[in-house]
Amino acid sequence: MLLTIASIVFSIKISTGMIVGIGLIAGGALFSYIAYRILKSTKEMIKNCSGACTGKVIDYYNDTDHDGHRIYIPVVQYVVGGTEYTIEGSQSHLEENLPPIGEVLQILYNPQNPNQAYTATNFSGEKITSTIFIITGIILFLVGFFILFFSL
Repeated sequence: MLLTIASIVFSIKISTGMIVGIGLIAGGALFSYIAYRILKSTKEMIKNCSGACTGKVIDYYNDTDHDGHRIYIPVVQYVVGGTEYTIEGSQSHLEENLPPIGEVLQILYNPQNPNQAYTATNFSGEKITSTIFIITGIILFLVGFFILFFSL
């Protein structure tokens, strides 16, 4: 019986379609896992940051993203328990989309670690990224499944 099963398994010819299908399924699973990790870390940050205060935009700096495009990042200062902290606000590709220096923003921080904080608009990029990764993962998985199914 075992010998019969082994001979059937080893007699199956592996086609290019099967390899491509399995690769796409694995890629889809990887994209979905990355999206899951992004969402999980975002939810954990939101859960941990139950303290609220206000902060003030004190400066900006600019940098380039992975594509070489200029991005602008506000620096926000806030005070918890008499200690000053600074965080980076949400980045923007357009300078005119940034809050002006001196603007007061809502800050949510971790009471056990006030250095862990975010502004109310900080997670828009994570939501977009995770949505794109989930959609890409599902598409790759489905295409891989159909290629694998029809190559058998």
